[in-house]
Amino acid sequence: MDEIFDLVRNAFHSLWKVKHYGNTIEIVTPSFTTNDCFVSVFLTEKDGRYIVTDNGWVNDNYYNSQFDNDDEAYLKLFTYYKDKYAIKELEAKNKIYYYKYTSNKFLVANIVMELSIFISTVVSSSFIEFQENKDKELRHRFRTNVNTFLTDNFDKDEIRLGTYVSDNYKDIRFNAVIKRDDRFTLYNYVTGTTDFYFKGSLGRSNMNFQLINKTPFNRKIYRRITVINNSASGYNLERLRQYLELVPEQTQSEIINWSEKEMLLQV
Repeated sequence: MDEIFDLVRNAFHSLWKVKHYGNTIEIVTPSFTTNDCFVSVFLTEKDGRYIVTDNGWVNDNYYNSQFDNDDEAYLKLFTYYKDKYAIKELEAKNKIYYYKYTSNKFLVANIVMELSIFISTVVSSSFIEFQENKDKELRHRFRTNVNTFLTDNFDKDEIRLGTYVSDNYKDIRFNAVIKRDDRFTLYNYVTGTTDFYFKGSLGRSNMNFQLINKTPFNRKIYRRITVINNSASGYNLERLRQYLELVPEQTQSEIINWSEKEMLLQV
């Protein structure tokens, strides 16, 4: 049996790879995703701290994952593993970096394994269909359409997508954020294949506006915009009217229908 153990150990040992980039090394780990990608983490040393990051690859969709920020079940799973492994996050250069660090070189192996397991888990879990596929496809298509329209019309330094407004409120996210002269315009997108999913999408949008409105950051917000996909199969004005009428009152957000998308540019 010792011979078998040695074979197993040597097989796993051979899966580790390293690439050098100046003061940073890429560690290709034996951890892998369910779409057959080996997970890489990046190690650098700065000011006596050893920092291990994902290099922004999770956020950059390097692993061809299918993240859906509107999928409440997936977000719960993502948050659980992020907290479980004490993963930190930083937004820079229009990317979100996930990382860990230590001042003890003997603990570097620990944080390399923890970050690589986190990446493997959240990427692989993104392929699970927590909700009906048709609704997921519609949300993805609508989000892509609105994102493309906004990025085509705003300077790349002004706009951020699928993000938070401040490091102090990382759990409150918006589909798009425009910043001009320290004034912020916040966008949330609402759509659904049925009125049930449409109401759920609207409820999540309202909650994020309500949460940010209760913070000191509220003073910096110039506009709050709820983008309604009024061409979606789940859009039925008669059934949704009472819910839509509550949006300005409860969130201070204005409603703009996608059919009037030019109004989204008035910031």
